[in-house]
Amino acid sequence: MAILSGKDNLNSVDYSGLVKAIVTLNLREQPSLYLDTVKPTDFSSRYAYRQALIDKQNFYTGELIQKVRKELQNIVPKVFGGSSSSVFVIEGTISQVAQVEALESVKRVVLDAPIQMH
Repeated sequence: MAILSGKDNLNSVDYSGLVKAIVTLNLREQPSLYLDTVKPTDFSSRYAYRQALIDKQNFYTGELIQKVRKELQNIVPKVFGGSSSSVFVIEGTISQVAQVEALESVKRVVLDAPIQMH
């Protein structure tokens, strides 16, 4: 009997059951282009400028999360979370989880439990 952890290559696994996995998005590599539309000279204070930057970043992040949610839903049958954070829980086959792991916007996929194979 072998145990598969998140570090093993999911494509090499012969397991037919459904698994749950925790998916973390890679939001750190956001393009800064959307911030170029906010200029300090357009605001009466540093606080107002800072708040505008935060609002713009939150909007962009929300849009990105929703885009990835749709991608995930096209791959796996069950997607949970992601409404206010960059973490999802998915449920699908090993093959589907491997497809999710290959997405550019995915930073990490961790199985919620080891898989025991015979």
